[in-house]
Amino acid sequence: MKKIILYLNGRPDNGGSYQYWMAVLEALSCLNREKYYVKVYTEYQTWCDTAERFHIDSVLLKNKRMFVDVYMEKAYRRFPNKLLRRFCIFFNDMYKKLAREKADLFIAQWVDGGGDIVNIPSIVPIMDLMHRYEPSYEEVAVEYEGREIEFRHQCEVAEIILVDSEVGKNHVLESYGEYRDDLAAHIKVLPMVPPDYIYHHEKLLQIPYEVFEKYIFYPAQFWSHKNHANLIRAVAQLRDRGIMVNLIFVGSEQNNRSNIEELIRMEELESQIKILGYVSNDEMVYLYQHARAMVMPTFFGPTNIPPLEGFALGCPVATSRIYGLPDQVGDAALLFDPHSVEEIADCVERLWTDDGLCKELIMRGRKKAKEWGPEKYQKTFINIIETYFAEQL
Repeated sequence: MKKIILYLNGRPDNGGSYQYWMAVLEALSCLNREKYYVKVYTEYQTWCDTAERFHIDSVLLKNKRMFVDVYMEKAYRRFPNKLLRRFCIFFNDMYKKLAREKADLFIAQWVDGGGDIVNIPSIVPIMDLMHRYEPSYEEVAVEYEGREIEFRHQCEVAEIILVDSEVGKNHVLESYGEYRDDLAAHIKVLPMVPPDYIYHHEKLLQIPYEVFEKYIFYPAQFWSHKNHANLIRAVAQLRDRGIMVNLIFVGSEQNNRSNIEELIRMEELESQIKILGYVSNDEMVYLYQHARAMVMPTFFGPTNIPPLEGFALGCPVATSRIYGLPDQVGDAALLFDPHSVEEIADCVERLWTDDGLCKELIMRGRKKAKEWGPEKYQKTFINIIETYFAEQL
């Protein structure tokens, strides 16, 4: 029997990462239990609860990272050698446990998961390289050096590198192809899918928030690259045209919420925009299902999960014309330049006023959701794992 360890070292409320790893957990739960044993390592009880729901064993790590622990790991990434590896294992309780597990495959939520430290072959996701392609944004600029060290190192040592699209694959090859001759052979394209709660949720008749009868919905953490600002400016522009559009934002605060709140006040849009903050999964589904449309003016790609959630839940979608998003959504969504307030406003106006367009987008979105959903995702992911083990024989 092959043992697979999944290390979920990111907060469960961490936006798209949480949704991505919900899908991974569900896929791993579909492996043949007679051939594979899966165990989750995590520092968060929520992930343990989620693993239990998928009938996967878990280990709750209670120790906090020490400075020397973090320092040793960073040193190992820069100068990998046996001595630093031994120090990392000595100072980190998780690595001690992993060494005793004698696992056959290690999958980490973040690229710095460290399977190579305990000599376990690893699967590593590279969800985006926006620190290279959009370096002007503070949230990735401050992590530039660290991300470079981690991504380069894992591109050198990981057995499988998961990317979300052909654009994502090209980004990895452009960025790190010089460090590994056969890097392309280790990259597997696994497009994202909505998390399981989109398909299995409690149907709510109402939510504990006051919402508009008609609204545009944008679920995104308040990072500057999510570009709430231009959507707000678009709504202000529409107001000046005589079209009163309501917005609902959900998502955790991050580095830009105060700026967004100030912009709302400056544009005098307090009566047209509500910020609900972090909401539950069932409430998220309710907001999609009752929205006029979901509009996502993000500057980051290559692809994103919210358009897929909109497709699955019958919510018309408009999103940015960047990176891999046009290929991801096809003809099932309206596209715009996220830098152009006027283009965003035009798309929002069409969605707000054209019932026929919204019905057409709902139909196309549902068709798109059927083309690539959880079942196909799971089969593809399982095939990646089984192919890897078959090649080791």
